[in-house]
Amino acid sequence: MGSAVSNQQMTTVAAGRVATTTGVVVKTLSEKTTSKQIDKQLQREKLEGMNTFKILLLVKILHLNGFTDEDKSRYRQSILRNVVDSMAQMLRACETYRIVHEYIIQEKVNVFMKFYNDINPNLENAEIEISHEMAEIIQQIWQSSGVQLAYERRFNYQLLDNAKFFLSSLQRITSPGYSPTTQDILQCRFKTTGIHEINFMYKKVDFKMIDVGGQRSERRKWIHCFDDVNMVLFVVAMSEFDQVDPEDEKQARSTTSLYIHIYFSYLFTC
Repeated sequence: MGSAVSNQQMTTVAAGRVATTTGVVVKTLSEKTTSKQIDKQLQREKLEGMNTFKILLLVKILHLNGFTDEDKSRYRQSILRNVVDSMAQMLRACETYRIVHEYIIQEKVNVFMKFYNDINPNLENAEIEISHEMAEIIQQIWQSSGVQLAYERRFNYQLLDNAKFFLSSLQRITSPGYSPTTQDILQCRFKTTGIHEINFMYKKVDFKMIDVGGQRSERRKWIHCFDDVNMVLFVVAMSEFDQVDPEDEKQARSTTSLYIHIYFSYLFTC
């Protein structure tokens, strides 16, 4: 996902702020009207989450020389979480679609599911370590005909879109001393909570880009903070056009990304 602003638009932005419906807000550092309430809110929300949104990651790569080794190490756990979550999603799909595994594969599925449940899948911050033996088990399950059939039906259920990327690189990302590459970080998926910011310069204009939580429970925390938005950018992931919203399966994810209720908010009206 991403967004683009033309040179002409950038001139307009220099005098105000831009909000995107993925939850990204851009404003100039030279603004004298920045609300103290926003700064206080930012400080509180910084403590609530360590993830950043993809647009911020792209800005960091393009304008701030990419990631340090310390930055990369912070994404390792999220990548391992993506591996086990995507495998669990496909195995649940196998049950839903009554896909039967071969006996030897079913034994490995049982071992994996015990491992998965032991790391507390509902706890986002649970630390994950995938041993060489477990990596071999996951690899064999991934290559099995049953899971490949479930993968082919991935558009009918919720599956991380990086499943194939990481599962096909399992040996590399579970090896000792693994350090995520830039591509690994961009492929990594995680929930955005709290508010995070990044400062950068583009064509001699200083910008502060703010990422806010995208989950439904997070929206009310930040929408009241921004009362002087000049532009709203609707950013939608093309890969989500045929996927359902995990928080509301009756609604398409692409529709959710439009945040129509935010567009019509009194906070964004003249």
